[in-house]
Amino acid sequence: MNIQFPLNRLLRLLTIALLSVCEGLNAQTIIVNTATLEGLDITPDNYLGFQVQSMEAVNTRCRIEGSLVFRNTGHSIKYRFTHTLRPGLNRFDAATVHPQWEFSSSALRELFMDHRLLPQGTYQYCISIFPDMPGGDHAPGSKADDCIYKQSEDLFSITLLEPENDAKLYEYNPMLTWVATYPFVNELTYKIRIAEIKDGQNMENAISRNNPVYSENNLVATSIIYPVYAKPLQVWQPYAWTVDAYYKGILLGGAQPWKFTIIEDSLLKSLPHESSYVDVNADEGKNTYYAVGQAKLRYTESDYLQNELKITLVRKGKETPGPGIAWPVQRGANFEVFDVSAYKLRHNEIFELIIEQKNSRSGNNKKTIKYRYVNPDYVK
Repeated sequence: MNIQFPLNRLLRLLTIALLSVCEGLNAQTIIVNTATLEGLDITPDNYLGFQVQSMEAVNTRCRIEGSLVFRNTGHSIKYRFTHTLRPGLNRFDAATVHPQWEFSSSALRELFMDHRLLPQGTYQYCISIFPDMPGGDHAPGSKADDCIYKQSEDLFSITLLEPENDAKLYEYNPMLTWVATYPFVNELTYKIRIAEIKDGQNMENAISRNNPVYSENNLVATSIIYPVYAKPLQVWQPYAWTVDAYYKGILLGGAQPWKFTIIEDSLLKSLPHESSYVDVNADEGKNTYYAVGQAKLRYTESDYLQNELKITLVRKGKETPGPGIAWPVQRGANFEVFDVSAYKLRHNEIFELIIEQKNSRSGNNKKTIKYRYVNPDYVK
């Protein structure tokens, strides 16, 4: 019997066969796994902590290359060595592997090799394997690689000492001191930064985003007096400050920012230590009252059994967002205390309370009372 296949079916079978051969040729027979280094800081003792799975049936001679590259700094560490992979799972022993190292600087070599540390920052650690070096048991295969992104945490111990966090200072040129605790502390230099804390900022944001009012590099001592040539510190202005540590120009880490404020003792003594009640009915809009964290109001309702006052805080001519505060009042004397510190007013800042009556027989149902804010922390 003579059986003939249709031509299109024969071509389809040939295509499937060719694809199967190609998939077999391109199949990855060596797999690198860097996940075993997750959660570890790379050091000369554990940099070979990755694993390599060989699915070859015979030993494979390979060149293994590693690269550790930091973002935005130019710091890099590279190495290479040859190794024979055996079928199955392969691990590496730092005591038996003797790589050729390449560092972007001699300072980085000392930091990594001698002190077992890396600079602060984000880096990528990649492993590449080039199989079938001369001396292998079979034909060359394809390259295998794997990468992991890591953050070098600030392991360096540096702590601010004086002025203490949130300190209130009388001098305009304070002494700033810090301490570093590490075996090679004598080889370090420091950079100090001081920046204004603006409305709505915390200390970290102020240090990272604002231009410093004073910054100095290459300090050797762990203390400095705020210099007379720097921008003068302003009274009542909060400042954030921090110190970074460097090893031969390489950033190791920085201290947690702290805060201080310059105050004037003579002004402080003249300020009240608590707010007094302001008579809304008697106020004529000519006086400015002190609000020590709070605004205290006294209001006498004489027209209605019950009424309601709407309180709105205005700063720099603009009403604060929100519907305002509703104050229900009854006939007779009414007293209320409003916490204005929640509005994050600055010390000595002028603001106004707009008081509007829901019901008024006179037609004039709105009053404005002016205040000067006193930060209660400054008068304790």
